[in-house]
Amino acid sequence: MANDTERIVLSIDYHPPYAWRELLNFLAPRAIEGVEEVRNGNYRRVVFINMGDEIYNGWVSVSCDNEASVLRVEVSSSLTPVLAQVVTRLKRLFDTDINPANMEEALAGMTEMCPGLRVPGCFDAFEMGARAILGQQITVKAAHTLATRLTEALGERVTTPFATLHRAFPSPQKVKETDGDTLGRMGIIRSRQRALHALADFTLSGGLEPGPEVKEQLNALKKLPGIGEWTAQYIAMRALKWGDAFPHTDYAVKTAMGNRASSEILKIADRWHPWRAYATMYLWLDHGKRKEDF
Repeated sequence: MANDTERIVLSIDYHPPYAWRELLNFLAPRAIEGVEEVRNGNYRRVVFINMGDEIYNGWVSVSCDNEASVLRVEVSSSLTPVLAQVVTRLKRLFDTDINPANMEEALAGMTEMCPGLRVPGCFDAFEMGARAILGQQITVKAAHTLATRLTEALGERVTTPFATLHRAFPSPQKVKETDGDTLGRMGIIRSRQRALHALADFTLSGGLEPGPEVKEQLNALKKLPGIGEWTAQYIAMRALKWGDAFPHTDYAVKTAMGNRASSEILKIADRWHPWRAYATMYLWLDHGKRKEDF
């Protein structure tokens, strides 16, 4: 680890192979303007962490060194007091702890398509959950627009050396306090307003943290208004880092599996336990190569 007056430089190990390009191709169209960006093989984002009575903000920039099998990370020195939390979040986001060799048998025939494909996690669980709600039954581009509007209206401003990164995604407390009329003027319909408020409460109560009780969290999520099977599975997959999450009702998953009935899709997917989230990424990749929309 290196340090200077403006940044900390460190490395995060991963088990090769690592499909960095495909991971960035997934993150890029979903990047929330002002909060994060993918540019020239790098991922950058604003960081805003509330620890008790203290708020720490700054930025991170991540690139991949395939020869050394590490992610190269730059972190603003303002985040030094929460550096351990930042690294933990980056590991979740970039799925660095997984060993691709462990899933080869279960996903035989898939992994050859793109060795080392990861499940993109998230840096902030509420941000990811809110993004999933905003993306219900609309295109990736439309969801991106709504997330950007929400951020511009409610997110805290943060200073970074990157002109395109200047705002944090709004906190669950801020979203909880924002009335439906305000959210409606952003183009967020009432059903999603209720879901956002419910998710904010769920997050503030500690219900959106990765852990061993993921199935209980999944069931609790599905009891929230406006959160059905797809949204709950997507949140479990990316925010809760459950490797066996499987959004079987997803359009691209169903298309890639020949538009079979849900019962048949789930039966086929039994062979992929406990790696169904990774199987989902391969199905999306396969669909995206044909549709040019990964």
